[in-house]
This record gives sequence, structure tokens and C-alpha cells, in this order.
Amino acid sequence: MENLYANEDSSRSYYVQKKSDFDRAHEIMHLMPSYAFYDKDKLDFTDVYYETNDNFLKDMGVTLRVRKFKTKQIISVKYNDALIEKQNEITRQNIYEQEMEASDSLFSQDNLLFVEDKLNVIFGGKLQMDILHKLRQLKEVYLVKTKRKSYEVVHNSGLRADVFFDEVLYTNRLKSIDYSDLILELNMTSIGTKINKQLFEEFVNKLREKLILIPMEESKYEAAILYTRFKK
Repeated sequence: MENLYANEDSSRSYYVQKKSDFDRAHEIMHLMPSYAFYDKDKLDFTDVYYETNDNFLKDMGVTLRVRKFKTKQIISVKYNDALIEKQNEITRQNIYEQEMEASDSLFSQDNLLFVEDKLNVIFGGKLQMDILHKLRQLKEVYLVKTKRKSYEVVHNSGLRADVFFDEVLYTNRLKSIDYSDLILELNMTSIGTKINKQLFEEFVNKLREKLILIPMEESKYEAAILYTRFKK
């Protein structure tokens, strides 16, 4: 049976090449017939990615991130596709998260134990090493700072989608290199029926007729690695 709530066609991300396009995109959406466009909120957050000198996590296929908001932080342990395939189909999960206080540290005992546990989940306790000792060697390698404006688009037929305007700054902590980006993300939030998918596709295509949008195939973490390799 088709999963109506999780479909790869329900989310799109684009690089916005021109700042003028980024600034007028919401106006273009406002003027689209049959659509209503609502302000939601503004949000600033920073993603901090960790690694060891010998790429311990990368070699295992794991990404470790701490997302920092003003009032809280969220630890995320994410597995790559190859690791996900090794999991039981019923319990398969690609990311585990834990919230911590804004003033807390990743290196507190409880948080390191959380990360250790999620590594053991995928490797079944087969890692022949002191994982906690290895995790204490982690250091910040990339920062991704996002300044986000959020909107909701509603079609008169019932289609709903969230639209995120992200001003992003990538920082390579090891090389002290910065790179900025403008990213437009669209996520369909209504049930993935055939008509909703079609309307979502039409909405995206109308935007692409008026704006220079480059499909973003990589994650922000991958973009940070790609775009901060060398100084401009």
C-alpha cells in the first residue's frame, strides 16, 4: 500500500542564484492565482558537525550533528544509506535524536553515552574499541548557520506546503573558510494524493519559470564540505 505521508516527490530544495530573486520569491507566490500565502515564523539556528582527526564517524557511515537554537540543542546521529540497509526493515531508522539544554555540552557523560548507544545499535556491539574514548576526541569540523523565514502556501483545492527561505553561512572550522548560500526549500504537508502531487509539481514549475533555481541534490552538510574546500 502506498504511503501517502512520505514520498520523495513531496520535498524540493534549490539554490537561489540571485539575491534579487530570493527577495522577490515570496511576492511571486503571493500573486499566484488560487493560492494563499501565509507568514509563519522566523528562526535562526546553527548546525555543528563533529569528527575526529582520523575520520572515525565518516569511515563508519555516521554523521554527528548538534543543532543549536536559542533555548535548546538537539543531538542527531544519522546513518548513511548503506548502514540503513543493514537494519531490520520493521525497525529501520536513519536518524536518532536527543534534546539537551542550551547550556549543555555534547561531551557530558549522558550525551556521549547516547551517541555510543546509537553506534552500538547499528554495529551490534561489534566495535572492538573503547567508543567513549574515541568520542572524546571529537571536535567541531563544520558550522552551518541558517537564518530562516517560514511560510505556508495553501491552494483552494486543499494542497498545503511549507516554504523555507534560508540564508546560510557554511564555515570550515579546520581551514577557517566561509561560504554563503541562498536556499529555497519546499515541503508538501498535505496528504500525498495524486492531485496534490500534481498541484505541488505545478507550483514548483511556476516558480522555476520566474526564478533562477538550481536543484540542490546534496545536504547542507555535504554542501559545507564541497564549498569550503578552498578559499575564494
